[in-house]
Amino acid sequence: KFLKEFFYTTEKIMLAKRLAIIFMIIEKIPDRKIEKLLLVSRSTINRIRKKCEGREYDYIHSLILRNR
Repeated sequence: KFLKEFFYTTEKIMLAKRLAIIFMIIEKIPDRKIEKLLLVSRSTINRIRKKCEGREYDYIHSLILRNR
């Protein structure tokens, strides 16, 4: 409910895409497939990949692994 009231539709979509990209990176899905499925740029994928490698998404990473 908080997200629904606080974020605009486009912001919710971008958040969902970022989470999906993180999930797909963890699952070792090729960048080209991520790009086509989510309609995101290669630079967006690379930026998020660098953050994953820099351990900026460790909490999200642990949640994904725990709920496999």
